[in-house]
Amino acid sequence: MSSVFRIAVDFIDAGILERDLVGELSLPPITTRRRWLEWQVLLLAVTFYCLPFVDLKTSNRLPGNESEVFQSFDQMLMITYSKIEAGRPADMFDGDFYSLVRGIEANPFVVDLDFPEPFTTSGLSADFGHMRLTLKVDPHLQGAAAPLHFEATSLTDVGEPHVELPFSGGPYLVRRVHVEIIDLDLAADDPAKIHIRELRFNP
Repeated sequence: MSSVFRIAVDFIDAGILERDLVGELSLPPITTRRRWLEWQVLLLAVTFYCLPFVDLKTSNRLPGNESEVFQSFDQMLMITYSKIEAGRPADMFDGDFYSLVRGIEANPFVVDLDFPEPFTTSGLSADFGHMRLTLKVDPHLQGAAAPLHFEATSLTDVGEPHVELPFSGGPYLVRRVHVEIIDLDLAADDPAKIHIRELRFNP
């Protein structure tokens, strides 16, 4: 069987070509070809749309966590985060103190943000539910191979902690930020219910 005929048979199996009543190969109706072309264009468009959210040089995805795309900071972000049982990832960045995310089991609770367009920030402000905690933040700078590292600890036993974490030496142009919140009131293997009210990047 010639290669040309083999390709034709494959196209028939895929519904691209049709046989007429006398067994001759013929092109499908114009509407069928147009629909096939539309699907190809749609697939190409989706592929190019997703490229800004995929860093092929770095393994950013964290096993056992969730990932999704959402809009914040005037752009579409890829966020990877520990599993949650209440709220939505966008609730951590909506400016509303009374909306929150509640994690399930994870300690530390991880938030990892990929920015298609790098942005400038000098630090992170954060609000949490009642707990003693350590906040760790690793900003990945535009053009830098290794991230910076900053952390702060809140040991207050009164009310709900507010943490200000300046990025010393900043502001910096940032393309990715990795955040970890550790509940210090729990043993390392104890399931946690970490409450995150707000994460705000300071200009």
